Amino acid sequence: MRAIAFFAGVLVATSSMAAEQLIFYTANFPDATSVQLSILNNSVSRDGDYDFDVAIGLVETDANGAIRYEDTGKH
Repeated sequence: MRAIAFFAGVLVATSSMAAEQLIFYTANFPDATSVQLSILNNSVSRDGDYDFDVAIGLVETDANGAIRYEDTGKH
């Protein structure tokens, strides 16, 4: 029974993570520019040489929080 509850909790956590980006690094610069790196997608790799395939996104914002550049990691 505990295993079923744990598995259900993992499924809920995984689906909620998919709805929002997981930011793992933020750099702040003197001109108030901010650059954030986030995980957009991760999955078990089909290539046996790797454990996971990960898509990383990059977002640059200005001092007002407006997005100046966004790389969605689709390359």
